Amino acid sequence: MLPMKQRFLLLSCPVPVEACKTSSYEPAWWIYSKKCAPPFSFYYLDMTADRTHRPEAFERSRQHRHGVRQACVNLENSLAQPAGQDLKKWSAASTASFRQLIEAFRRHTEQSEGPEGLLHEIVESAPRLAHAVEQVQHEHQILLVEMARLESLTSDMHGTQIDEIREDSLRLLQDIAAHRQRGADLIYEAYSVDIEGGEG
Repeated sequence: MLPMKQRFLLLSCPVPVEACKTSSYEPAWWIYSKKCAPPFSFYYLDMTADRTHRPEAFERSRQHRHGVRQACVNLENSLAQPAGQDLKKWSAASTASFRQLIEAFRRHTEQSEGPEGLLHEIVESAPRLAHAVEQVQHEHQILLVEMARLESLTSDMHGTQIDEIREDSLRLLQDIAAHRQRGADLIYEAYSVDIEGGEG
């Protein structure tokens, strides 16, 4: 069994083996060349890229990603509420939404980075993606720190901080969206599966 695992046929003939190879991940069959004269032999090499994943890890990841997405929507709605008439109400609602987001994102991080998580599985099945996985893990910590900072500001704020908190929070939501997209791209590159598919 060869490490790269792409599937193709080889014939023992003068044509160079490299002529048989394909860059596609799909099974490729070498078409018989007129340069090959009998006798020739067929050899089947199982070199297909390992694109399988544990369904339970994939489904858990999808559920936690959906939880993060919903928490982002709730936070954006809270931030959009008028704060001038009742600052305490706005602060309480925004703080609650931040805490919901922190909890959802922490669950997502713990699940995806754990020994049974999808990121660990990706590194095992596709070592070439290890650097991209490390980047995603690094972003988890950066985003959690920023969420905690904004949650603290929102829970103990003054009226003059509203615009600053809103601007920083919207920037955070954009960063989370970009992070989610990088994660989806990583999973697709590893398994050719759209993890965002079917999400509402």
